[in-house]
Amino acid sequence: MTNSTTCVVAPTPEFVKPKIIILEGVDRSGKSTLQHAINKATCYKHIVVDRGPIGFKTYCDLFSRDPQLWDNYDDLEKHLAKMEDVLVIYLDCDTKVLIDRCIQTGHEILDYTLHKHFYKFYFDKSPMKKIIVDTTYKTPEEIANDLVKEGVL
Repeated sequence: MTNSTTCVVAPTPEFVKPKIIILEGVDRSGKSTLQHAINKATCYKHIVVDRGPIGFKTYCDLFSRDPQLWDNYDDLEKHLAKMEDVLVIYLDCDTKVLIDRCIQTGHEILDYTLHKHFYKFYFDKSPMKKIIVDTTYKTPEEIANDLVKEGVL
């Protein structure tokens, strides 16, 4: 018995090799939803991860975690930066929209100004290949399809 899934993939300018895609961003920015949209748009071509070293370093600082843990994440980030097919996608979103999403889903409203500040600091310093997408006004499907059409995915 086989399980077949039909995928409709948006055309790309050229073949894009599978990548490790690390989605970064504050809580409620849309990481999990974009992960699903990317998998659907690319027929599960890429390994898509919800949060990586940048986010883990951010939260080590925000929640005063063990400094050794931060160092381990920093080492991991340096190793990943040397790999050819790893891409970080940082999801930015308007703070008011983030708060609205928290209210709609019953999640805790965070100090998004502080969280974004730490995330931006570590994102800017990261040696990894990276891009920023704004999830404020576009749906995850639109973002994923745009990234496919641009040859990113």
